[in-house]
Formats: sequence, C-alpha cells, structure tokens
Amino acid sequence: MKKRGSIRLLAFLSAAVLGVTALGGCGKAVASEKEKVTLITTATLKPFTYYDEDNNLQGYEVELIKKVFEALPEYDVQIEVADFPALFGGLDSDYYQIGFNNFSYNEKRAEKYIYTNGIFDNHYVIVVPEGNDSIHQLSDLAGLTTRVTPGTSYATSLELYNEEHPDAQINLVYQEGGGTIEKTLLDVESGALDFNLLDEPMYNVYQKEFNLKIKAVRLNDEESETVGSRYGYYLVSKGHEDLAAKIDEQLAKLVADGTVKALGEKYFYGDYTPYDLYK
Repeated sequence: MKKRGSIRLLAFLSAAVLGVTALGGCGKAVASEKEKVTLITTATLKPFTYYDEDNNLQGYEVELIKKVFEALPEYDVQIEVADFPALFGGLDSDYYQIGFNNFSYNEKRAEKYIYTNGIFDNHYVIVVPEGNDSIHQLSDLAGLTTRVTPGTSYATSLELYNEEHPDAQINLVYQEGGGTIEKTLLDVESGALDFNLLDEPMYNVYQKEFNLKIKAVRLNDEESETVGSRYGYYLVSKGHEDLAAKIDEQLAKLVADGTVKALGEKYFYGDYTPYDLYK
C-alpha cells in the first residue's frame, strides 16, 4: 500500500532545525527560524515522481528538487502527496508553495502560478502497436481511440485538436483518478486502444521495464508544441517570487555542473537537459 501524507525531507534539515543555534560568546541559544515550504505531487508519474518498491518517493523531479534545496538551508521543506485535482487547490490557497507533476507550460496556469525555469527538455510521442506503420502525425489519429485523464496536457491538447478538426475527430475515453500508464500501454499493445500520447522520457522507462510490442513515433516540434510546451517546470504559488528566483538560480548551477544531465541519464535513459534555456 502506498504511503500518503507528508514526507519529511530529512536531508534538507540542519541541526539548527532540530535544536538551537548557539550565539558565539553569549552562552545562550535561540531557536533557528526557517521558512516552511510544502511541496505537492501525485507520485503517480514514473519516472518524474513515484513510489519505489520500498514505498520511498523517487523520481527525476523529486531528486532534482532535493538538490535545489540542499543549497537553500533557510527553508524547512516537506513533500505531501495528493490526488491530481488537489494540487491546484492547494497552490491556489498557498497551503502548498511548490507543485511538481510533470507540468508543461500553460497560459491559463501562468496567470495563476509562477513557473520556474525549465527542468527538462521534453518531447512527445504517439505510442502505437509495434506493427502499425500508418501513424506519423496527429492528423493520422482521426477516428482512432485513446484514453485520457481530464485536465492533463494530453487530454487538453486532443480536445483542442477535436475542436479545430470537427470532421476528423479523435475518440477520447476519459478516466478519473489518473489510471496507470502500464495499463494504457498494455491496452495499446493488445489493440484495446489504438494509441497513447506520451512524454518520450516516460515511454523510455516503461518500454525498458516491460519490453512491450509497441513503438514510439516522435512528433515534430510544431505538433509537439500543441501537446505541451517543450520543457517541464516546477510551479510556485503566487506571492513567492523570491523563492522561485532562488530555485532558478540553483537550477542554473545544477545544469552547469552536470547534475541535471546525470539525473536525466538515471531516470530518463538519456540527456534531456534544457540547454537552450541556460545559455
């Protein structure tokens, strides 16, 4: 059974948080004051954020944000896990200060939240059965069926595509609660679904793990942008511009020292560093 609730990031805490900080020469001690920062995720999107077999929270975005806050000892940090709809309500109310869940850029979200600088360079693919050679682009999906979760970038992009192409509709089967990537990919393999729209890093991981009889057709840059922005981001609640700026500063350092590349190779099986954003 998966753990839920908050996960204290002990690695981020110095002795000052657990006890007191001595004032030199005074023989007295005062409690250390740190600003509390609470992060929120669903932990259902391997390899970005997920539980491992030992119920430990893992993933590219998890490990990267830990690296960021290791250099920001002025914050007392914890992560909470919730269902997808709760992420935005918590950010809106400032109950959570940072959200991470494989977020791409969205103009409506940009009106409500602060986007950090990019954390990985994404590409989108159409996943089809191994023997299907007829799918090359979005227009080839007319009349075909896929499964989507309401509110995700995949669902939104395909809904918009249908609005713009009323005579070439894609059949969308909605699932609540997120479902599982494994089940969707297995249904593509079996033919129960015609295709799945997916991030390439996510496809890499699941295909390596399950070795299914499926393949990925990478969208060109123009079509990929209709699915979601090229980059992934952390979201910061409004009013925390200083926090967002500090995160951006640390991200730049982690790109420069190769940490982002190493994490990409660990979790995505490739270098997905957003170099263009850090020139």
